[in-house]
Amino acid sequence: MKKCVLLSLLFILTALKLPAQLGLTVAPTQGFAKEWQVMVENYVTGRHVDFLKYSNTATIDYIFQLDAPAWRFQPALHAARSHTIFQNHDFEVYSIGVLGNMNFAPFIKNEEKLNSAKSILYLQFSPGLGYVRQRYIKTVSEDGNPVDRFILTDKKLAFNIGLNVLFEIKLTQLLTLSPHAGIRYFPNLEWEGFTETISDGAFTDEYDKVDWRHYTFGLRIGLNLDKVK
Repeated sequence: MKKCVLLSLLFILTALKLPAQLGLTVAPTQGFAKEWQVMVENYVTGRHVDFLKYSNTATIDYIFQLDAPAWRFQPALHAARSHTIFQNHDFEVYSIGVLGNMNFAPFIKNEEKLNSAKSILYLQFSPGLGYVRQRYIKTVSEDGNPVDRFILTDKKLAFNIGLNVLFEIKLTQLLTLSPHAGIRYFPNLEWEGFTETISDGAFTDEYDKVDWRHYTFGLRIGLNLDKVK
């Protein structure tokens, strides 16, 4: 975690010295982890629950305009967290990592159009690599008092990929706002020991892996640092 904090500080300090646009995005997400949810609904809750469905994500990015007016590169630091509590069962998954966003504006044909447009539609392809940590805590009670906490954790590097649509609105030369919507996909994300723990040994590892998906609707605030006097 200390390395992630240092990486974030280095990213921000470097961005402040370059002539491009610094951006901040904070957004709610809806996620789906089907195999993990099946186990939880059958062996923990006994009914349907929104398991790890609602979460939050935050991104710090920096945009470099490329020579082709319709294209720009947007490297970013990205973090997301999902959390579900059911009685004495506490589940959490969070990720933090880097994104290599590429943005394409299909209606921008030349530099003159780029500079004069008050709003621009961008399609974004967003591959990423991040550190993912899963945590399950079960509080065991005796005579109504919690006496023990069982903890199952797992952590790993995981590839992910996203597709987004952004609508950038130029409020001033300094400030932009970009409503956006998209999906982020973690293929074959594994939580080692999850199936066996949740099912109390009835299954081994059949449901340890999921295709974790996040649907995001958010707002990006962009600051053109080269316009700051």
